[in-house]
Formats: sequence, structure tokens, C-alpha cells
Amino acid sequence: MSFKKSKIKKEELGEVIMDKVQELRNNYFNAKKKNIVSGILLGVFWIFIIWALALFTYSKISDFKIDFSFMNLLNIWGFSSIDPTKDKINVLLTGIWWGSHEWTDLTDTIILASISPNKKTVSMLSIPRDLYVSYPTGWAWRVNELYTRWLKKESEKNAMNYLKEKVEEITWEKIDYYANIDFDGFTKFVDLLDGIEVNVPKDLEDREYPDGNWWYEVFSIKKWVQTLDGKTALKYARSRHSTSDFDRSLRQQLVIKAIKEKLFDLKYISSPSKLKALFYTLSSNIKTDLTLKEIISLAGIAKGIPTENIFSFNLNTSCFDWDCNIWGFLYYGDRNAFGGASVVLPEWATASSVSSYKDINKFGNLVFNYPEIFVEKNEIVFVNTTKVGWLASKFASNLKRYWFNIPDKDSIFSTKDKFEKTKINYIWDSENKIWVSPESKTLEALSQFIFTTQEKVVDFSYTKNPNTKIEIILWSDYRLFLNN
Repeated sequence: MSFKKSKIKKEELGEVIMDKVQELRNNYFNAKKKNIVSGILLGVFWIFIIWALALFTYSKISDFKIDFSFMNLLNIWGFSSIDPTKDKINVLLTGIWWGSHEWTDLTDTIILASISPNKKTVSMLSIPRDLYVSYPTGWAWRVNELYTRWLKKESEKNAMNYLKEKVEEITWEKIDYYANIDFDGFTKFVDLLDGIEVNVPKDLEDREYPDGNWWYEVFSIKKWVQTLDGKTALKYARSRHSTSDFDRSLRQQLVIKAIKEKLFDLKYISSPSKLKALFYTLSSNIKTDLTLKEIISLAGIAKGIPTENIFSFNLNTSCFDWDCNIWGFLYYGDRNAFGGASVVLPEWATASSVSSYKDINKFGNLVFNYPEIFVEKNEIVFVNTTKVGWLASKFASNLKRYWFNIPDKDSIFSTKDKFEKTKINYIWDSENKIWVSPESKTLEALSQFIFTTQEKVVDFSYTKNPNTKIEIILWSDYRLFLNN
């Protein structure tokens, strides 16, 4: 294989890549569909997309030939079957161990990733592996075993379809595609990059990290900027016994960012041997129903999404009586009722009635259909006009778990002033187009919880905090909204 180096800057490479994406949209061709690899663990499947484009670009710029038996980019370059104006594209991402592991074929990572081309957002919702769900056979067990149990009876595609249907029931979202990723492939991929540099924000010690041989090992890492190899990066992203789900989500995002940054190092982009090794690793460790032309079309969509518009969510057990933290929609089941097993269930679900997804469906609706509220971040406060002392705190706690922006301090007020009904006030400077627009998605989403009058005001009466954007006045008709 020969390779003639070309002098090209990283920025120029990005422009060339996106020129190819535009060319892709404008052309049409009829080609046989091919299943091909899609991405990498934890919602970064577009990494592969960009690498595919980089490979194609360098093959043109540098006049070198790469003969891949599993793909021929030159023959299938053309029209994409994914509409770039589509409201959203939902992809089920699963992380799994293939081969000889004690947990072979268990989907220990289940993420529904939703890419919105128009809103330029990505929302990723993680489903806990220990979530207790009903199976098509009529009995129930953990969600991470659903795929593997059906894989023993049917094809890989059918087994994945059963899991897709269950995630659709939990989230109330239609899933378009899936990508099943082998954890071993993740470690090999990171090792081919010579590791990734991660700024570890705090010390971590997990004394119960599974060692793959039916036992545990101690995994620890110190606060520092350091280079992680594949195994360490995977452990850092997956460790779950020493920190919260929120911390785990943050660590996964740090790993994702580190991989992205390493991928655009010209040392790797300009190396034919590195490119070939990376593609072979991906192709042998990912199963997907995405075709190559669908994958490439996602590149143009993903490229326009800023990092700050990529949101990661977890369902957790942080709701205690009336005090709920963000994403707290689950609770730990009594081990005595589940044969001694540790499982989590949705709020209001029981061992005999497990499919209680009303609150999770509502949260999923916000995550996947109103991602703008997490971009707007409009600060909300409550004013209690009733004699029920806990009322405003209860409303604030409930909305906070749906990740509405309720400050921890100075968000609850009370008054003896009289009102005709509960109302929502918001400040909008129409002349300067600042604060909260009447078309705000936060206001629209709030109407699903508190369906009452929304009024534009010049200033708030009960809070002088300049960061406050929305003020909710609670009157004695609060019972109409409390259960929402």
C-alpha cells in the first residue's frame, strides 16, 4: 500500500468532509443495502461516521487505495436514505460482552439516543440494567437479560426487536435503528488510539468491579490529567458501586469527549494503517441495522450539533417520599419479593404489576420532544398563596426531578395576596428579544404539568433575582395540578 502525504490543516479537512456530505445530499443513486458498523459505546456512534468521511476524503486527496473487503466507499457514495429535515432519529445503543464472559450477551448498557437535526440536539436516556420488566412470555425479570434469553431461541435481529419494543414501552418513543456494541471492541478501539487523555475531576475507588471471572476486583483512579488505555477507560466509564448515576454519566461524557479529541489528531487521520485497523475493529465489534449510506448521512447532521447541546439522562432511585432529586423515577424492590435479587422498579409498580411507566413516559416526552428546555435553562421560582405550607416545595421537588431549572436556594416564596387562580408569569422583552419568548419550549412543557394561564409581565412581584425567568403563583386550585 502506498500513501502520499498531503499538506492539509485540520480545519481544511473538516471543510472537505462537509463538502462531501453536501455532495451526498445532492446526488441520487440506487445501490444494494449493506449492513455496516455504526459507532461506538455510549452515544458516540457518529465518531465512526466522521472517520468514514475522513477516510474517503484522504483517499481522494492523497491518491492512495485501500481495498476493504467489507466496504467500498467509492461504489456506494451517493444519496442518503435519512431525511436531514426529519424531526428526530432514534437509535437504540446497547453495550454487551460477546464471547466467553460470565455475563455474555447481557445488555448491561442500554441507551436510547435521539438526534434532532432541526433542533440541533442529542438526547441520551440510559435505562438501568436492573430495571424489572415484563417479558413477552408472561413472566418478568431484569431488562438486561431480555435480549440474551431471546437470542437463544431466535435470530439476533428478532432478539433485538424484543428489546426495542420494551424500550419503546418504557420511553413511549418509536425506535428507528439499533447498534449493538461489544465492550471488547471499545477497549481495542481506545488502545488503537494509543489511549485517551482524560482530566479525572476527583478520586474514584470501586471495590466491587466485576473481574470477568465471577468475582470482583478493586478499581481505583486518582484525580489528575492522565492517559487511559482501553481497559481503564472502560472501567472508568462503567464503574457503578462507588458513585451516583449522575457521576457515572459525567464520566461517560468525559470519555466520549476524549475519544472525539483523539480522533481528530492528524497523526491518526493521516495514517492508512491506523485507519484500516480502526475500521476493522469497528466492523467486527458492532452489529447494527444501519446501512452505510444511512451512517454517512448522519455525519452531516451530527456535525452541526454543538457539544453543549448533547444531553445525557439516567433513571435513578433518588426520590424519597416527597423529596425527589433529578430523574428519580425508580425505587429498589424488596429482595424478599424478588427471590433475593436486587432490582429496581418504576414508581407505583409492584412485583405483580411491573409496567407502570406513566411518569417515565412523561419524562421521556420532555427528553426527546422538548430538548430545547435544557438549552433554554429558564430559572423557575414558586410563590405559595395558600395556607398549605409544604405546597410550593412539593411542586418544586416534582418539577426538579424532570430537570426543570429550579434553584436549590431562593426558589420558594409565600404571600397573603389573593389571586383568582394559579398562574404562570414570565418576563419577555419583545423589543430586545430577550428573556422568555411566548414561544418558549419551557412554557409549552410546563403547560403539561400546570395547565393554566401564562401571562407576560414586565417584572416579578416576589423575587428580585435577575436570573429568574418564570414565576409560578400557586392558588387554592392547586389540587387540579398536584398529581401531574
